[in-house]
Amino acid sequence: MKKKIFKNAILIILLLVVLCGVSIIGVLYSYFNKQYVSSLNQAAGYIAEGVNLSGLDFLTDLNENEKRITWVAADGTVLYDNDANIGTMDNHMSRPEVKNAFKNGDGSAVRQSATMGTNTFYYAIKLNDGSVLRVAREASNIWTVGGKIFPIIAATILVMMILCIILAHFCLL
Repeated sequence: MKKKIFKNAILIILLLVVLCGVSIIGVLYSYFNKQYVSSLNQAAGYIAEGVNLSGLDFLTDLNENEKRITWVAADGTVLYDNDANIGTMDNHMSRPEVKNAFKNGDGSAVRQSATMGTNTFYYAIKLNDGSVLRVAREASNIWTVGGKIFPIIAATILVMMILCIILAHFCLL
């Protein structure tokens, strides 16, 4: 009977620690995703105001390395991109965030890169001249975050199991 109680106590602790770890990863991931989207919205608003006032000069003078900035004409042609050669880029009219920006004034999307272990967050906003400015930023996906935090969860499980064994041993004497 004592062994059965002992095993069940260990299984319950293990289950609780795993559930808590998964819940924490999910909550943190959701929180940071919202922070990325909020940051992109603010950056796009700021950059859009600059483009509305100064056009291409604002973008070429802007020293932005963390975010990708793309300016798209009303026909979907890329007018500017701070990370790629615009001559080799395809028409952006079919991109969901750009399409929504042309239709509704703004749009957002998240695309996953399975090979890079990242998500790219996009936010697009329609400018006064009818063109669209898109701002993008990469962030780790949930699997990458989970992989980085897994050793901590595994260590916690190990410590909790050892504590459970010690406590169960003394309580069942």
